[in-house]
Amino acid sequence: MEEEYIEELEICIQKKDMKSALEIIQQMKLNKMDVSKYEQIELFDSSISKNDPVNKMKTISNRIQNAKDLINDMEITGEHILSQLHNQNEQINEIRHKVKDIDKNITFANRITKRMNSWWNRI
Repeated sequence: MEEEYIEELEICIQKKDMKSALEIIQQMKLNKMDVSKYEQIELFDSSISKNDPVNKMKTISNRIQNAKDLINDMEITGEHILSQLHNQNEQINEIRHKVKDIDKNITFANRITKRMNSWWNRI
């Protein structure tokens, strides 16, 4: 499906039909496809003209909405990363606690071993 969009997009670019190209890019975005290669086309939007304020406002509104969507996606990603970091921090703290317990047990075992050794040496 993505290949079909790309073929249509390339045909529109060759024909210099930027309006259709932008529509295809929007469809690709709606279908969660990667359009990073075609961002420069969005910057050159032939539908924006000084004589047509309605199209200009629609285009600006679409760009603002795209920016908002991107910010929301980034916020969700950031929250997910913070959650993972919090979980990893808890895991590290648990490991530190277990290492301290192990160290205490080893120290205690060493003391007992030394006492037993000195006791056996007396016999």
